[in-house]
Amino acid sequence: HLKYLVARDALAASPSQVDGLSHLSRQFTELGLGLLLLLHLSEPQVATAYLSWAYMGPGVRGFAVASDRYLKVPLENLTPAQAARLV
Repeated sequence: HLKYLVARDALAASPSQVDGLSHLSRQFTELGLGLLLLLHLSEPQVATAYLSWAYMGPGVRGFAVASDRYLKVPLENLTPAQAARLV
């Protein structure tokens, strides 16, 4: 399931690639991208991609950017409580 979330978020980050696609076409595009991820990436690589691309608010993609923007703390310096706030 995470692979399809990565595909969806990657497409959402590239609106010029999907503008004009019908809902069904977009779903098939996400499915195809998810299958490509399944074939070419390991689970840790997919998790890393998701954490890097996840929508975290207007103009904010990925946990590292969200950490800097919302908490003013680099991702690697977050406390467990701060990390929980991002989720």
